Amino acid sequence: MTVAGTCATLSVATVAGAQVPTISGAKLVVIKGTGGEGGKTVFVSRHPWIALPYSVSEPLYLEVFVPTPTPEDPGWSDNKFSTGAGVPSYWRYRRKPREAYRYTFPDSEPEPVHRTTKVVIKETANGRYIRWEANFSGLNMRKRLGTVGVRLTYGLHGLRLCALFGPDTVIEDRPGRFIAKGAPAGEICYG
Repeated sequence: MTVAGTCATLSVATVAGAQVPTISGAKLVVIKGTGGEGGKTVFVSRHPWIALPYSVSEPLYLEVFVPTPTPEDPGWSDNKFSTGAGVPSYWRYRRKPREAYRYTFPDSEPEPVHRTTKVVIKETANGRYIRWEANFSGLNMRKRLGTVGVRLTYGLHGLRLCALFGPDTVIEDRPGRFIAKGAPAGEICYG
């Protein structure tokens, strides 16, 4: 499989009949807000399989989930949330010195409860980089999470990438707060 013009061989997990390329995750921070509102989610990855959007009109979606597989569906999760970056006028494209896309939700807009505040996808000397920030966390965080997955979906590409932050990557895991670093590519990821 070839992704975004690279000739790399993808590490692919087959779960419930779906093939999901797995990427490494540099960092995941999920902090629960007070009173069920707000909070913070940050996902960062540096990986060559991260694709640049086709254009500023391509919607992107980020889903954060706690895997709770069932025998019928190993990819099932009932503890998850999604956020998107799909308003074309909020995207900016820069061609030089390296290609980069930046999505910023303007401060002048009414603030929805669940929103992506910033997304940066760019070429770097070490491959592609993505940083996704949202102003909320929709996970049930009343207890420790253990393992948290991140699924990135490109609207026009049809591409889905996944990172899995397992117990070996966890820095902090307590009610209301999950921080992990260094998720390796090639882990089984739920599609």
